[in-house]
Amino acid sequence: MCRQCKKKIIPVYGVTIGNCPNFILQIGDTHQLVVNVAPPDADDLEVAWKSSNPSIATVNDSGLVSALTQGSVKITVSTNDGGYSNSCNIGVMGTTSAIENYQINNPVKIYPNPTSDKLYVEFSEIDVNRKIMIYNNLGQLIYQENACGLIEQIDIKKLKTTGVLAVQINSGQNCSVHKICVREN
Repeated sequence: MCRQCKKKIIPVYGVTIGNCPNFILQIGDTHQLVVNVAPPDADDLEVAWKSSNPSIATVNDSGLVSALTQGSVKITVSTNDGGYSNSCNIGVMGTTSAIENYQINNPVKIYPNPTSDKLYVEFSEIDVNRKIMIYNNLGQLIYQENACGLIEQIDIKKLKTTGVLAVQINSGQNCSVHKICVREN
């Protein structure tokens, strides 16, 4: 008598997105997102990607995001097995001079604008996971700070730059981008 061995099925119990950008993509950029299905030895590792607004950014079957127009978009990945999903928010900006202020569930005030000395970033609530990043007109990160208080003060003179800058505020899955003008003193 022959016994057939039955393979134990390993189900999926979660999914995360790795390499989700903590920065803003510019129109025309692409960015590869990485999916992490748990457990990694599950029988069905297939996932589906989706963009909340394909006119702003698309995502292909392998998680490659293509930035098309200015705005913000949520990219979601879902597992075939179990229907687990996870998402990340991505901001897309045009040229620095065309940046408009936009937010995803993150009320913030930035003043004075324009400035040449100090910049104040005011939040409606305390958040220990908040980060402020400032980018120059070439899209290069020139300032980064964890900011958990209600009002943060940034010494703009120390950045040694003028012109239009992008201020990005990240807090968990929330993101906002604001343009500021820095004048010479």
